Amino acid sequence: MSKKNLLRNAALMCAAVMCLSVMLAGCKKKTAEVKLESIAVTTPPTKTEYLVNETFSAAGMVVTATYSDKSSKPVTVTTAMLSGFDSATPGAKTVTITYTEKGVTKTATVSVTVKAEEEEEPGTTPFVAVTNISEVPTTATIGTPLVLTGTVAPANATNKSITWNRVSSTPEGIGAISQIGDTYRFNCSAAGTVVVRATITNGASPTSNYVQTFTITVREFSGSGTSDSPYLISTAADLNRLRQQINAGSETYSAATVYYRLDDNITMTGNFTPIGTESPNRPFRGTFDGNGKVITGLTISATSIYSYNGLFGYVDGGKISNLGLANVSITGGSAYTGGVAGRIDGSGSISGCYVSGTVSGTTSIGGIVGVVFSSSVTINNCYTTCSVSGANLYVGGIAGGNQGTINNCYATGAISGSDYCGGIVGYNYSGAVNNCVALNLRVNRESGSSGTYFGRVVGSGSSGLNNNWAWSGMTTNSGVSLTGGDKNGEGIAAATAKLPNTYQDMLYWDFSSIWKWGTGGYNLPVLQWQTTMPAMPKHLVFD
Repeated sequence: MSKKNLLRNAALMCAAVMCLSVMLAGCKKKTAEVKLESIAVTTPPTKTEYLVNETFSAAGMVVTATYSDKSSKPVTVTTAMLSGFDSATPGAKTVTITYTEKGVTKTATVSVTVKAEEEEEPGTTPFVAVTNISEVPTTATIGTPLVLTGTVAPANATNKSITWNRVSSTPEGIGAISQIGDTYRFNCSAAGTVVVRATITNGASPTSNYVQTFTITVREFSGSGTSDSPYLISTAADLNRLRQQINAGSETYSAATVYYRLDDNITMTGNFTPIGTESPNRPFRGTFDGNGKVITGLTISATSIYSYNGLFGYVDGGKISNLGLANVSITGGSAYTGGVAGRIDGSGSISGCYVSGTVSGTTSIGGIVGVVFSSSVTINNCYTTCSVSGANLYVGGIAGGNQGTINNCYATGAISGSDYCGGIVGYNYSGAVNNCVALNLRVNRESGSSGTYFGRVVGSGSSGLNNNWAWSGMTTNSGVSLTGGDKNGEGIAAATAKLPNTYQDMLYWDFSSIWKWGTGGYNLPVLQWQTTMPAMPKHLVFD
């Protein structure tokens, strides 16, 4: 090869090496970094007009970020990115959106308006929709009308007039709504639940109604059945519902922990079925506070031969107090008849009660109770002016038979029966009678009877008698003796019986909180709560 060619080839090789070096250097050069260049509000927020003190909402707003490589993407807007919105005063406001990425911070703005109040078209008032109805009564009592009312929200709703309709009930068919003028009244004759509907015409919008439903629970009685809030008995219908519940064995109403209170005087009509039965065994076990009220005209005519008769037929552990029974007419069956109760068992008690009228039956008849059947029972501070008669045994002005304790009682009515008859107790078998006064007109033996157990205080059973007295003018019929022994008590003249000191000093009765002296010609003790006086027994007036 010639020297010239060698030089040419060497030059070509140097050029090739230089090109390769340049190419390699170009391959080693780094790609340029993509950076955030700007952000912009590409879609404004849905809400751009605000009232004073409203909070800015970014809902609907789209913010787009643009980068150095001309690419772009939407940015998620957070509350922390927003600034500059002040709604304390009306006017145009600018909201600033600040976005930082990889150390680069960019901002964008959006304009909104704050108004002092809603602008109205001249001569128009904006429609305000109803959002809720509250404070609707949801409990009712059988037989007591309930006025349906409700509070409409908001208070400035355009339409607020409510109409009420019954929708459904359990059991079906109970409850009704009546309208008088703008007043709607709900009535129900049975316990259960009733769904009612409240409608406000054009309440939801200018062309659509607002509708809301409510459930009303209907109860047998007002109150809750507790000592602080007893079930209230105000009418003869209430008494009948009480009897229905007890005699049906309802645990809700017959438990020993249930309290009742007589809330008004009641005049009875028709024949009454006693509260509490022995067969099936469904006695009254609760607490009944007569509350110083009087039930007048109680009439019971036994519908079965063997039945427990009285306002309460059978009481087991129950407590009855502060009750007046005026002008009763009670005719029992073969056993257990009294004014307040036919039979009382357990640890029951009767206190602060009186009975007037007539009580009659066959066996175990008493002005207050037919028979006290437990040594734990107490009969305290009661009196009767009713006549008490029995075709057979055990007749007394307070109790026909007694195994419990009778304290501070008196009776003035006539007593008659075939045997075991007394002014206070007919047969005191293992019971106690203390500080009582028998002021009865007479204790007679029924015609045709040969019984011999009669007494002014008790007919039989002298043990357990303490400090009892009896009117010395009490009479009986041929063949019967009312003299001698504790069962006839200490004799007392009518004049002495009509003196307050007799009861305070000789019998130790409480005239500060239980008893008081009668007025209007009734010169005998009466209960503190009494406002109406009985008629004075004629045999004590003229003696």
